[in-house]
Amino acid sequence: MTNPPVPCSVLTSTILVGDLVKLTTGDKIPADGLMFQGFNVRADEASLTGEAETVRKTPDGEPAFSRPLSHPRPALKLIVPCSLSIAGNAFLYSGCLISEGTGLMYVTAVGPKSQWGIIKEHLSERDEEPTPLQEKLEEVADLIGKVGLGVAIACFVVLTISWIAAGNYQYKEVRS
Repeated sequence: MTNPPVPCSVLTSTILVGDLVKLTTGDKIPADGLMFQGFNVRADEASLTGEAETVRKTPDGEPAFSRPLSHPRPALKLIVPCSLSIAGNAFLYSGCLISEGTGLMYVTAVGPKSQWGIIKEHLSERDEEPTPLQEKLEEVADLIGKVGLGVAIACFVVLTISWIAAGNYQYKEVRS
């Protein structure tokens, strides 16, 4: 199913590669893409890169096919229309915010193929080794568990002996 070519509001989960997305100030970018039209667009990429400053996005430059894309997935150059340009800083990344301006973006990647998806995949594959602090805390927790068990057994034995010594234990045989 393809989205209609007329402007309409859709859920971000229904956006597909090749869709055109209109972005305005305050919008969260729904997918990775190339901005091919825009006015005074600045993106806050702090959630992706950690940079505190906003990044100016410019659609100016050469047509997309005049040189290879510098995007991590160069195979996408086959689906990018010739009218798109990549000079300047035209890449928009999903999850980032448009801090000012308006623009049109051509969607190049969604879901696990977007930069967010790639980062999440790499983080989920990574085996995390415990830090020295976590190792020490685990040793302390084991020690506390063993000491607690020892104290509980000692209390049980002492209280059982004192109960028997106090004469509270009486054996009565029940006859039927």
